[in-house]
Amino acid sequence: MFKKNFITFYLFLTTTFVFAQPYWVINKSVENDEQYYFGIGYSSISELKADEHAFINFGKMIELKVHSTTEILLEENNLEISNKTVNSTKIESSVKLKGITITERFYDKENKQFFSLIKYTIAEYEDILKRELNSEIAILKEKNKNEEAKREENFRHIEEISKLAETEAISRIEKEKREDNIKAAEEEQRLKHERFMLNHYKLFYEKPVSPYLITTQNAEVGVKPHEFVLKPTVVPLNFVQANYHFYTDYLGFSVGFYWRNNKVEQQDFQIKLRILKENFGIYPIALAVGIVQYSNAISNFSNFDNIEWGVSPSFMFNISFPQIYSTTSFTLDRRKTSLGFRYFPFFNYLNGKVSLILQSDFIFMNEYKDRFGNRVILQPGLNFEVIPNSLFIMLSYEDNEFATITLDFKL
Repeated sequence: MFKKNFITFYLFLTTTFVFAQPYWVINKSVENDEQYYFGIGYSSISELKADEHAFINFGKMIELKVHSTTEILLEENNLEISNKTVNSTKIESSVKLKGITITERFYDKENKQFFSLIKYTIAEYEDILKRELNSEIAILKEKNKNEEAKREENFRHIEEISKLAETEAISRIEKEKREDNIKAAEEEQRLKHERFMLNHYKLFYEKPVSPYLITTQNAEVGVKPHEFVLKPTVVPLNFVQANYHFYTDYLGFSVGFYWRNNKVEQQDFQIKLRILKENFGIYPIALAVGIVQYSNAISNFSNFDNIEWGVSPSFMFNISFPQIYSTTSFTLDRRKTSLGFRYFPFFNYLNGKVSLILQSDFIFMNEYKDRFGNRVILQPGLNFEVIPNSLFIMLSYEDNEFATITLDFKL
């Protein structure tokens, strides 16, 4: 009797436990599963984990349905899905689980497990899916509409910019043409002016520039190979200078001796190389460099050690101004710097045979000061061409002391 009662009680407990668990927990499925979309999840950690597992399984079951329905509705709404608008996979994942909730939960106290169920009939889920898809498609349409409007606006903006750029380009081209025409006209005017100047001042351009001023050379080389300069003074009567120059087409060699107190006190030897002779527009320019050797206190050759020797580089520059029939010269070495100005008054009437010369010196070395100790020496002169390009006579006032007559022979 006891044994029978025990078996009956055991069957009751077993039956009660088994049937206390829902069908979907026991069978991991639902009844009439062909009529439903469902997802079952379970977890020994938490109810939330079981829910997540249920959503995952539900998503797997409806994946094909979501994809096919999405394609159909997109085609019905005449929407193209591309990378330029929105990715169809993104729509599917967005709507797949929208409107879906957990249908039922169960907790197995004995095994301490959480169970979650999502269960919808096929018709129910299709209604939810279409509702969410239509909502998403409406959003997509509005987005596409906005993007299309934005594209149109951008296109109009690009067209406006293109038209503006085209207008600016045309304006710039026209401006450049005008500027080119102005430059061409200015260049033509300049060339016309140069041609006029070269013709009008032809005799001045053809006249050789003398390589010698009053006491210094410039950047020119002689028109003849040899030049002799002898310079006696008038008041008082004396002899102060003698030079010899030898010229090639580009080189000049010169040696000079200078008297003081009736004694030869100074000497120099110079080599110069003319490196430029060209017309810059209407202005003839010459440039030369050289080396000058000089000495002082040479009258007493018996005391050779007292002679003061020196060597210096030299620089020479000329520029002529045909409008005023003149040439300006600049020279520089260690001894002094000189600025000379030669002017031909009444050039056309006198045929350039008379010139006024003004040479201004600034002395660096004490040995070359005048006898009054002045560093600045202003020396004027009047030059006459006696025999064309061969014999010149110059009257000058030098060293703030001497009235001189210079005889300049060119052979």
